[in-house]
Amino acid sequence: MAGSSSTEKHLNSWIIEYACHAAWKEFSTTMVVESIRDFVQGTISLPHARTSKLLSDIYFLVLICRLSDGEDYQTSYEKSTDSSETKTVLESVLQFFDKYLAPYLEGTSGPENIKAVKQASRYRSLIKAQSVITCGRADDFDTAQLVYDRQYSNIHTSHDKDWSSRLKTLLRSRNKNHRLIKENSYSKFLEIMVEYLKPLVEMRERPYLLKVEDSYCDMVTKMKSTETRIIQASSLARNGAIQDKAVTSTQIKLAQQKRREETVRDIERDNSNNNHVHTTQNSAASPSKRNHTSPQKSSHSSPPMSPPKSPQQSPSKSPHRPIEERIAEREAQKRAHTKSIKKNDFVYRKNENRENRHQVFSSDSVSDLGDSSDEEIPSKIPHRNLKSPQSRNSLAPPRDGIYRNRNSVSYVSSTAKRSKWTHAESFQLFKAVKEVGVGRWAQCKEIINTTRSSVNLKDRWRTMVKSKLVETFVKDYGPIG
Repeated sequence: MAGSSSTEKHLNSWIIEYACHAAWKEFSTTMVVESIRDFVQGTISLPHARTSKLLSDIYFLVLICRLSDGEDYQTSYEKSTDSSETKTVLESVLQFFDKYLAPYLEGTSGPENIKAVKQASRYRSLIKAQSVITCGRADDFDTAQLVYDRQYSNIHTSHDKDWSSRLKTLLRSRNKNHRLIKENSYSKFLEIMVEYLKPLVEMRERPYLLKVEDSYCDMVTKMKSTETRIIQASSLARNGAIQDKAVTSTQIKLAQQKRREETVRDIERDNSNNNHVHTTQNSAASPSKRNHTSPQKSSHSSPPMSPPKSPQQSPSKSPHRPIEERIAEREAQKRAHTKSIKKNDFVYRKNENRENRHQVFSSDSVSDLGDSSDEEIPSKIPHRNLKSPQSRNSLAPPRDGIYRNRNSVSYVSSTAKRSKWTHAESFQLFKAVKEVGVGRWAQCKEIINTTRSSVNLKDRWRTMVKSKLVETFVKDYGPIG
């Protein structure tokens, strides 16, 4: 219990330090302590280690809170039976002002100490005078006279003497519009106090909780700067959309660890399945007594069993190999499988009802064409397999561009030069793919109205994906599909 209470006191001390920082931040900008008032009152009431530094923090919190409330002079923080003896807010400020400045005044020596004491005496006299002026500003000169009698019963400094003579003139006039009241407004008084307290607050150490936050932010910044950005190229054409997925090094480590655990589970599952198979084969190899019959009966009752496979035909994995070796083997198999199969590449499915357009004609099939030279030979057929003397001398299409066979279709000559793809053609292909989708090259060809084949369109699309031209079009004109 003692340890826990000590820890709790340390935590409360850090909270009080932060409360001083937050309260001063609000007071120095707005001249009030309003939004954080409940938090300040709660932190002061917490159990804490009563060190000199912590007591100074508490005096500071009470000081700025009462300076914020000082204009409402009737506010009472202490219960008293005699109303004439009840101190106003600014009168109670004086004791916390003295307690808060005591460590700073004791820490100086020589000329600096004399200068600091004179400066503190000047601002202390200003607080005393403002306590009287505040009552006069509210046209309550009876209370102002009581406050004056309590504050200036003993005059020790020149500042008090100067203010005493000026306040007597105010009390005799009993005029709330007196020049002394107008020249010393409460907002101006607070600005003067903030300017005086500002150097003292800057001498304070940064709260421990904020130091922890700074170190945490620095750590996060360093982690982000060291993480590498990896683009998964395989996800560029997934479902017809371009995806640029950034993976950090931390995520890669987690994925590797997860894959390792899955591999270990797969190996253990395979081992358990192998043990189950061996157990089943052993039980089948040793039949029970009820299955012992004569050779004749057994030949009629059941067909002969096939001979068991040799160890060479079905090599069994040794379950006693190290787990690291089996994991490495499994990873190598996955890498080889990934290289052989590209998941995101478009794969054509063969149409069994369509004739094979890549089939090479034999000499017999060519001879069956007959001696007629009316039917033109498509340029797709290799010239080396054409042994018929009736074939045309050139595989290029006729000059008029029309074949004499009405059922034949126009083919691009195999001797024609290949033309480069222009940027405009690539953009037309992108628009067509965006309209009908990836893989529908015949429809894309109809939309573009080009002489290029579907295979040319497919190859050009792959080149555009690899060169990231598709990614550029997606950024400018929107995703596909």
